Amino acid sequence: MTEFQSQAREPAWTFGAARREQDFDLSFRNATDGPIDEAFWRETAQEMLAGVPDFGPVRAHWDIQNDELILRCDCLAAQVKRTIKLDETRERCVWHDEFSLHPAFQGAGYGPRMMRGSLHAYDRLGLRFVYVEADNVKGGYTWARLGFAIRDAEADDMRLGLLEVLEIPSRQAELGIGDRRARYVETILASENHRLMFNVACLADENGPYGKQLLLGSSWGGYIDLLNSDHRTLLNEAIAR
Repeated sequence: MTEFQSQAREPAWTFGAARREQDFDLSFRNATDGPIDEAFWRETAQEMLAGVPDFGPVRAHWDIQNDELILRCDCLAAQVKRTIKLDETRERCVWHDEFSLHPAFQGAGYGPRMMRGSLHAYDRLGLRFVYVEADNVKGGYTWARLGFAIRDAEADDMRLGLLEVLEIPSRQAELGIGDRRARYVETILASENHRLMFNVACLADENGPYGKQLLLGSSWGGYIDLLNSDHRTLLNEAIAR
């Protein structure tokens, strides 16, 4: 298995690393490239699965395929899949393929706990980018509010879609954009790509917030650059709240 090297990064996270305290079954599959440091990868899994509720038996496994590592966890309360591999720039990254919680556990802090554990693990592994698909009902807003950036190839289409709201009277009335038009347009057009989704998610004025309503149900590809201090600052502030 390819070796991973921890990197010091700034700013450092102000929140502590979360990890699973309850024991769980962990196995390794397709491990043919030399010996495995099982203690190291168990510790990594404990951090990356910190937000899986302790309900029923929890079983996970590392699927090791050449330079690609996949962590899967499928239990009664949650399903998780994370893929660590090189992206098109040859940087080692992680894809958040899936994290779904049973409705009984939603809104109880498991999502932020999952991120707190994972981010410390990613720094320890020396990973560069975290990639997500911001979709389903809440994902388009949730990832934006955490500071995830939209991929450059999608940014202009997103801007056009947001501006098209101005052509739909019912949506304008729902969001009260008539009185907010100038601020709304300025935010969309003036924001750099890496700040666009966060700035839209934070839209608010004296009448209250309205960015969340804009992004609920949206779908876009997002990422965080763990070597970018601006990305880290936004993410740190969102998770430390």
